[in-house]
Amino acid sequence: MTVDEDAGLTSRPAEDASGGTLARTLRALRGPEKLPGPDSQPEPKDAAEWLRDHGVTVAALTMIAIELVWMAVLLSRSYFLQDDYRFFDRAVTQGFNWSYLMWVEAGHLLPFGTALAWVLARIALYNWPLACLSILALLAATCLALLRTLRTLFGNRPAILIPLTLFVFSPLSLAAVSWWVVAVELLPLELAIFMAVNAHVRYLRGGRFRSALAAAGWLLFGLAAADKAAVIPLLLFALTSAFFAEGRWAIAAVRAGRRYWRAWLLYGALLAGYYVIFVIPLPGSQVPPSAPGTASSPRLASTPGGATPVPRRLGGPWGGGGFWVRVFAWGGKGCGAGRAVSAIKMVRHGVPPGLGSMEMSSQW
Repeated sequence: MTVDEDAGLTSRPAEDASGGTLARTLRALRGPEKLPGPDSQPEPKDAAEWLRDHGVTVAALTMIAIELVWMAVLLSRSYFLQDDYRFFDRAVTQGFNWSYLMWVEAGHLLPFGTALAWVLARIALYNWPLACLSILALLAATCLALLRTLRTLFGNRPAILIPLTLFVFSPLSLAAVSWWVVAVELLPLELAIFMAVNAHVRYLRGGRFRSALAAAGWLLFGLAAADKAAVIPLLLFALTSAFFAEGRWAIAAVRAGRRYWRAWLLYGALLAGYYVIFVIPLPGSQVPPSAPGTASSPRLASTPGGATPVPRRLGGPWGGGGFWVRVFAWGGKGCGAGRAVSAIKMVRHGVPPGLGSMEMSSQW
């Protein structure tokens, strides 16, 4: 070993000692290190990580926003139709009282629609942009209610985007938007159904009766929008007996009725009160209900397959040239012709091909 190496070896402890002294001095100047506590703020997430955690919500809200823009464009090409004028004329000539709200039109009790017509008539009579704004607000609330219900039922997972997509972009669910009086009946009804299911499921899972009261409140809102909301308790009972009670369906139905009897009693009391309110003014309707005739039975039987759910899910109704356009579009050799006709329809009417129900509603 050389002298220089020996000197280097002997000098290292002194250097280490001086370095350790310097480190201790710096730590003393900085003060004690703070350990992360319960009040410490987490490190901010980058955009990619945040999008990965909230991707389902972002995708759902994006689809809803696209639908609202689409509907705004369609509504800009429409206007008031038929019954819309009758609702607004009554709103102008009558005061906001019980007799005005309980007006039965063609056998239907629609206090929510009549109340909304009264408000819009007082703000600006026959103002189509204002009416469009009310439709878009109801549509946005309905879509958000469906998203909330899907998250309650299945969690915030990507699979919930499938039913949300079917609802948001289905011609059947969007067909009534261009007709104001139908939109203010259908959209609040759908909103009430989704929120009643959401509240009722929370009652079943948590056992808190205030959730059942919330479901009853949404049932009452649905009844104010349309008399079809009377079937909401049947939907809630079917959901309860199918997924929240053990055994075969008949046994599960009995168990569901016994276990959650307070909710059924609450819903039944609301239906009984609505029945009394609805039946009393029914004879005063301008179009009183009558028994169906023999000629209407075949038409009623053919309606589900020929004009409503199945065809409209595919852009129906299946009548006139619309049926053959779809045959050509889905067929082999006629595919090009069908696409050409669909493109012409899109340019002419301003709607995507397949939304035949939209086109039909704008002609009523």
